Formats: sequence, structure tokens, C-alpha cells
Amino acid sequence: MRYFLTLIFAAVAVISVEAQRVYVDVDVIAEEGTEIWVNNQLKGVGKWLCSMETGDWRIEARKKGHHKSVQIVTILNQPKQIVRLAPLEPILSKVNVISDPFAADVIIDGKVVGQTPLALDKIMVGDYYVTIKKDGFAPVVKKVTVKENKVVNINASLTQSGSSSKNVVLPITEFCDMVKVRGGYFKMGGTIEQAGLVDADEFPVHEIKLDDFYIGKFEITQAQWESVMGSNPSNFKLGKDENLPVNQVSYDDIQKFLEKLRAKTGLNYRLPTEAEWEYAARGGSASKGTVYSGSNAIDSVAWNTINSGGGPHLGGTKAPNELGIYDMSGNVWEWCSDWYGAKYYELSADIKNPQGPSSGTYRIIRGGGPNDRYPEKSCRVSNRSNELPSKNGDTLGFRLAVSASDYESKNNIVVTPEVVKAVEEVVTPSAPAPAPVVEPKPEPKPEPKPEPQVVPTPVPTPAPVPVPVPTPAPAPQVQTPAPAPAPAPAPQPQAAPVVEPTPAPAPAPIPQPQVAPQPEPAPAPAPQPQVAPAPTPTPTPTPAPAPAPAPTPKPKPAAPASSYITHTGIFKYMSTDNVYSKAREFISKADYSQAMPYLREAAERGAAEAQNRMGFCYRHAKGVSKDLIKAFEWYIKSAEQGDSAGQYFVGRAYERGEGVGRDMNAAVNWYRKSAAQGFNNAVKRMQELGIN
Repeated sequence: MRYFLTLIFAAVAVISVEAQRVYVDVDVIAEEGTEIWVNNQLKGVGKWLCSMETGDWRIEARKKGHHKSVQIVTILNQPKQIVRLAPLEPILSKVNVISDPFAADVIIDGKVVGQTPLALDKIMVGDYYVTIKKDGFAPVVKKVTVKENKVVNINASLTQSGSSSKNVVLPITEFCDMVKVRGGYFKMGGTIEQAGLVDADEFPVHEIKLDDFYIGKFEITQAQWESVMGSNPSNFKLGKDENLPVNQVSYDDIQKFLEKLRAKTGLNYRLPTEAEWEYAARGGSASKGTVYSGSNAIDSVAWNTINSGGGPHLGGTKAPNELGIYDMSGNVWEWCSDWYGAKYYELSADIKNPQGPSSGTYRIIRGGGPNDRYPEKSCRVSNRSNELPSKNGDTLGFRLAVSASDYESKNNIVVTPEVVKAVEEVVTPSAPAPAPVVEPKPEPKPEPKPEPQVVPTPVPTPAPVPVPVPTPAPAPQVQTPAPAPAPAPAPQPQAAPVVEPTPAPAPAPIPQPQVAPQPEPAPAPAPQPQVAPAPTPTPTPTPAPAPAPAPTPKPKPAAPASSYITHTGIFKYMSTDNVYSKAREFISKADYSQAMPYLREAAERGAAEAQNRMGFCYRHAKGVSKDLIKAFEWYIKSAEQGDSAGQYFVGRAYERGEGVGRDMNAAVNWYRKSAAQGFNNAVKRMQELGIN
């Protein structure tokens, strides 16, 4: 009776502990373009749908040019909770403009804001082009950077032009907003974050160097097209609003447009090259390595099939990328200047400012459109597509580009050190920054659950076999395996594989409870395929001149010297990060046979991303034979470490029955975990399945 009561008490205790971990569906909603950070991790832009554990969470809202806000939100035990973040307060400063003569128009980024002398006290921080112009005088354009708590003073001296204003060359800033992209090196093609969605023509990944250039901040609008060509070819129109991107324009149509625009502005406008387009879409030197232009969440940056209603939308209504460029993913497909070549990446030796093949049948289009069948594939920054130059489809548009030397030397644009200095002029001492909100409980429950990843693998226990008990008693041979009988057999933590949804992805450092299995104290990283035999530690007893046991660890030469074995010596001196970097280097060249030893080593050392990639290799037969069971084994290792992509692929394996029994409950559980981290494919799949 006493035992029975004890068991009941223990069961109740376990239930009460489990009951403390409660997850609630939460919608965090912020103003358009606002980044949502939870416990110092970026989770979404504008919206984040997730499953969060009850308790206090630190949620921060950030937006370029605005004061950030931090608040502690308490998630309550209820069916669903909506958290709305208040709009952020813009950071404003002052700009004073004077001119000689007075009464000149002041135009900031294409909008007339008044006449000189002019004092503007509510200008948001950021970069602007300010045009000062007056009839009979050549316009002056200055680039200024408005900073918090600093007054910008602009003093322009206009020179008479002797001709009427209608003959004055039109400054570029009055036609369209351009963003300067500083040149540099970048990896072009199907880089690793694009995994699973890349096509053959995105390989091999290759390094490109580009010079500085300017590219349109927005796609060319219907109004801009009509101002040059006199007509509007677009079939998507919103009433009188002509600021929608122009569509139904072919590559050939655009050449006529460019010819007229060059004559009107005196500037060598052109289409971006394919390399320039991809570099700008990736965010240039500020790139965060996202799948889409500015985010891993497609809906935050792209008008696509799911959210567009089948047509393009006003430019700039989704979040920009790292350079402040809008709609490079989605909205309309964008023409580039290059001919399309399926094997151009493979055959091209160009590493600086590549122009594409010298001839072809089709021209490159990039970025995806508003009604593609597979938007998650087409809207990626590395995705390549093509069309006949004469094709004027209803989702084809473009944006402008121009070389930095042309932009900064022509068209009356004066960008000199003194202009930049004028921006920095003076003033108001720094105001005290708003006090950051102190969070009572920075992070809800760390990760007290060592994942059931304890894979000590079967240990051979070899030593007991040579039990030499011969009568000649030279040195009582103390058996190698014995003395460590593991007094504290602690493999109990393995009994709790209750890996419930991990809201804020904890980087789960691979537990390593390898001490528990008795023999074989395997080296720390435990790469299994390596050295299995026990090293016979030869204890303290006397001189024991028996060097005979040493040769035992020689079953290795029997195996063929595979590339994996030949690298093991190198691995000893390389960190896991370096091993994985080496793997990625070969993967970028699509050389999986060379990548595989490095990739496997990094995966066996516990690198979650490498484990995920191993699953990909087995699933798609990259460098190994296709094996869905092994693919699942690697995906699950990655998933159990909290890797969001791995969790999604495990969910997909359960849903499709690939390498594991089909189990929709398990599939949904893994999709939910992945979606909680903002992994877009998982979010979409949950929506398709009609599950929150």
C-alpha cells in the first residue's frame, strides 16, 4: 500500500511539473516595415505568428530612422493572444537652406518643400538629395545626411544659365530616386541559404567583383514611363494612381525608353547587369545573407501570389532590403541587360563587372512577380529566369541603373567633400537617449532539457577478451577496460525526450554525456567513423614491458583509403567552423565529392547546419547515394538542436513518409516548431494545412 501511494505521488509530481510548460498561439503585430525582435533575435517584419511559452518576454521594435521601443510582454494562459506594438516615433532633425539669389525652389527627393530661405525642423534622419533651382539659373543638387541632434545648413550659390528653365538639364533626382551601391566582392549564385530551391543554372557559385553603381530605389512607375514616352502600356491600374510600377513593357520597349530618357536628362541610364541586380538585391556589402531581398520571410518584403491579389502594388509598401531598396523580390519581374545562358556561370571567366554572354535568344529577368506559381522559388535573390526580348507580359517591369562615375560627374550633380562637410555642421548637444526598458526576466527558462541527442553509439567493449591468466606471473596484467565501472551511471536524462516547442530558439549546445557508457572514453568531438579501438592505458603496475597490446589499434588500414580517412589528420587541427567553411567552399563549386568529408566531419561534430546539409545530400544524392532513411537521420539531429530548417524538413519527412513512417501529428508538431522561429516554408505549410 505504501509503494502504491508513493507511485501515485510521484506521478502527480511529474504531471504538475509538466503542467508548468504551457504554449500559447501569439500574433505579434507592428507597423509596416517594423522589425520584431524577441529576446534579441529578429523574428519578423511587420508581423510574427508563433507559439510562445507563458511568462514574460522581451519584445523590441526597430525601424530605420525611428526610435526603437522595448517592452516586456506577459503571455497568459489563454487560447490565443494578440500583441500589438505601438508605432515607433520618427527621429527628426533640422535642415536650413539659403541661396543666392533668394526665392529658389527647394526640392527634397523629388518633392518641392518650399523656397529659400527655408528652415525645416521636422526632417527624418537619413540620406537625401536636395535640389535648389530657380528660373534662369543652373540648378544645384547636394547630397546631405541628416543626423539626430545635428542641424544641417545648406548654402547654395546659383549661377545664371542664360537659357530658360525648360532647357536646363533635368537632374536625376527629379526623375527617380537612386541608391548608391558601393562595389566589392560577393558570391553570386545558389549560395547555401538558398538550399533546396536552387536550379542548375545557379551553379557554380562564383566570386564576382563590381565597381560602384547606382540603382533605382523603386521600380519605374507608370507616371515616369508616360512622362518620357507619352503613353501608358500597363494593364494593372488603380484608378488615377499612376505610381504603380509600369508593366507590359518588353526589353525592346525599354531600349526606346532609355534612348529618350538619356536625351532628356543627359545621363547614361541603362538596365542593371544581372550581377549588379543580384548584388543590390542581396544588400551589397551590408548583406545579411537572406533568401529574399531583405528578409527570410517572403511576405514581409515581396508582393507575391499569396498576398498580391494577382497584380503589382505601389512601390515601397513592403519592407526595404539592407540598402533601402524596395521590391527586388516580388511585385513585377525586372529586366536585366544580359543575355541568358544556362551554363554561363560555369563557362564564364569574368570576375569583374560581368556583362553576360555576348549573344543569345533570351534576356535575363529577375526578382519574381505577383502571380508566380511557386513564389518562394521565383522571388529568391539568386533565382534566374528569362524571356524573349520582344515579350511584354503583364508582370514584366524594370528599374534603372547608372554607373557611379556617370552619376556623380554629369547632370549638374555636385558631390564634393565640402558638400558632405556642410551636412556635418553643428549644433545642438546630444540629447539624452531614451532609457532602455529594463526587462524583469530577460529570457524565459533557458534550455534545461539536454536534447535526447545523447548518441554515445554502441561501444565495442573489446578489452575483456584477452584474459591472459597464464601461470608465468610477470606483472599481474591489470585489464585495460575494467577499473572505470562508472560509479554514477547517469544516463537517466535520456528518459525525458519531451522536446516541446522551443519558442525562442536556444542554440542547444550538443550535450555530450559520453561519460556514461563505460568503456571507450571517446575524444570530445566524437566523430564516429574514426578510430574505434581502445587505447589500452597501461596503468601504474611495474615496468610491464608488454608492448604487444599497442599494435591492436590497426584494423584501420583494412579499409580503403577513402577521401574521408585521408582528411582525418587535418581535422584534428581545424575548428568545427573551419571544417564547415571548407565544406561550403566545395559546395559553392558544386563539388560534393570533395565537400563530403568536410561536411560529414562538421556534422558529426554537431554543427546543426552541416547536419541539415547532410540530410539534403542524402535526399538529393549530392556526393552520396540517395538514401531517405539517412537523410531523415541527419535532419532529425539538426532539428533536435533547434535548427528551424531541419525542423521543417523533419516535418516534411513525416508528412510524406520519407525515411520514416508517415505521421501527420508528428509532421505538424515539427512544422509548428519551425514556424515559431519564423521559417517561411513552415509558416506557409501551416497555413496550407489550415493550422495555427
